[in-house]
Amino acid sequence: MDRTLFYALHRANTTKGFIEGAGVVAVARAEAEAMRFGLPCPEPCVDEAVEGLRRDMLSLGLIWDEPQPDRDRKRRILTNWSPSPTTSCPAHLLQTTNSDYPEN
Repeated sequence: MDRTLFYALHRANTTKGFIEGAGVVAVARAEAEAMRFGLPCPEPCVDEAVEGLRRDMLSLGLIWDEPQPDRDRKRRILTNWSPSPTTSCPAHLLQTTNSDYPEN
C-alpha cells in the first residue's frame, strides 16, 4: 500500500490532520474558493513548499546541495519575476487556521 497516497487522499475529506495531505487540502480549498467566486481553478503552487522542504533537509544534512542548472536558472527568474493575477497563486486562499486542525 502507498502510505503517502493513502493519507493524502484520506485527509482530503476528514477533520484529522496528516502532513501528507496538506498539499491536497490546500489545492482543494483553493479550487473550492475559485469556484465559489466563479473564477477558473488555479494551478497548484508547490514551488515554495518544495524549496522550503529542500532547505530544511539541507540544514539537517539529509541531502547535499549539488548544482542544478535548471533549478538555479528558475530561481534567478523567480527573483526578478513579479506575479500577475492570472499566474500567481492566491495565497489568501491557501491559508489555514488552528480551527482547521482540531485537537484529537
